[in-house]
Amino acid sequence: MVPLVSGLAGVLVMTLPLLGHGSRGSAQLARRTAFSFVHRWWLILAGSLIAAIVVLSIAAGRVSSPDEGGRYRLFAMESGAAEIHVLIYGWYYSLPSLVALVLFAGAALLALGLIARPPLAADTLQDTAVRKERTRNVMGVLVGGLLLHLGAVLSFLGYTGTSSVGIFQGEDIIPIIAPFAAFGPLLWAMGVMASILGFACWFEIVLSSVRRPARRRVSAA
Repeated sequence: MVPLVSGLAGVLVMTLPLLGHGSRGSAQLARRTAFSFVHRWWLILAGSLIAAIVVLSIAAGRVSSPDEGGRYRLFAMESGAAEIHVLIYGWYYSLPSLVALVLFAGAALLALGLIARPPLAADTLQDTAVRKERTRNVMGVLVGGLLLHLGAVLSFLGYTGTSSVGIFQGEDIIPIIAPFAAFGPLLWAMGVMASILGFACWFEIVLSSVRRPARRRVSAA
């Protein structure tokens, strides 16, 4: 949930300067929405990541079972001899994360609306370019946070899938593994890749913010 909360904080920080943005500008007949300056591939990517997170959260939550404290974070692995429990991304972890996901996506939608809503300035081309850049930054923070959270979920499920316990039955040791154990390494690898992409996305946003003042100084010179 940490990437979602961090991303939410980042979007809120980016939203603060927009709250005081005036409505001065030229009148435009075309009606703008929050997605007017968003490239459709950003929307497709963000929507796909949100859908993947929701599906995995619900699937893992449905197979989770409560521990002694009533927290749904255990996965039961049964054999004819015993039942073993290992940690899983159950409702105890997924429900708070889903709430944070809704807040994160809502804050990003609010920021996009604040960017697109004011009338365009007299220099339409320059104003449009600035709004597209701000929109790209908001979507970059959103997608980066979603990738990092998805990476954490996949890695958690990969850990659950690769967890195995051996129990003694007479002189034999009977291994107990998760039904999706064959996919455990793949889930873990996908989680690492998603996390790397998420960090890269955030790093690129920070790097572009650092380069922007330098470009302005060069243009002014």
